[in-house]
Amino acid sequence: MPDFRITSWSSNGESNDEHIPKNPGHTIMSGKTDEIKGRIKEAAGALTGNDALRDEGKTQQAVGEAKQFVEKVAETVKKTVDDITKKVTN
Repeated sequence: MPDFRITSWSSNGESNDEHIPKNPGHTIMSGKTDEIKGRIKEAAGALTGNDALRDEGKTQQAVGEAKQFVEKVAETVKKTVDDITKKVTN
């Protein structure tokens, strides 16, 4: 996936381009890693009777799942914008 730019306009009408590097799969992998680490922490907490560690693991799993969800939504939005752009320019 190539890098892309977001353009916004200030109140005085000047454009403000922001370069955003895109590393495909990075967020999904990070999310998956968080989810796995969370499962390990939850299991370790359950085995040792450490409720705080178990809760931390559950939280980390939720964070990982949220990261994966956000990345999927971002990919869908980008694909939709690309499709619309192609239709408008053709």
